[in-house]
Formats: sequence, structure tokens, C-alpha cells
Amino acid sequence: MRITVHLPESLEKDIKTVSQNEKTSVSSLVTKAVNFYLKEKHKKEKINMFLDLINKNIVSDDAEEEIEKERIDCDSRF
Repeated sequence: MRITVHLPESLEKDIKTVSQNEKTSVSSLVTKAVNFYLKEKHKKEKINMFLDLINKNIVSDDAEEEIEKERIDCDSRF
């Protein structure tokens, strides 16, 4: 599939530089980046859904702290 996107010039330069350094095509690099973003977004949605369920039930403080750390880690990626 072909999709046209408009990128800021500085981002275009960075993408081309990284693709050259990694010896891969711009298309392949962008595909990997979009896949990574979508997987992380999906993971974040699952964590949030799980946390919503936890808020409806009683869980140990340790488990809740670990889950909240994961949520913060996911939030910091975006």
C-alpha cells in the first residue's frame, strides 16, 4: 500500500540519516516505527483497561504499585 505523508524537513532529514546508518530503506524504517507505535498504544490501552478493572476490585498494595509503575512507563513513551 502506498500512503503519502507530509513531514517537517528536520524529521525527514533524521529519518533519512537513520535509514542510511541502519542500511535500510526509509519505507522499512517508517513501517517499523509505525508498528512500534501501534503496539505500544495497544499495550497502553490494555494496561489502562486492566487498571480500570482493578479499581473495581481490591488488590494488594504491592500489585497496584507495580501496575502503576508500568502505566507511568507506558505514558512516558508517548
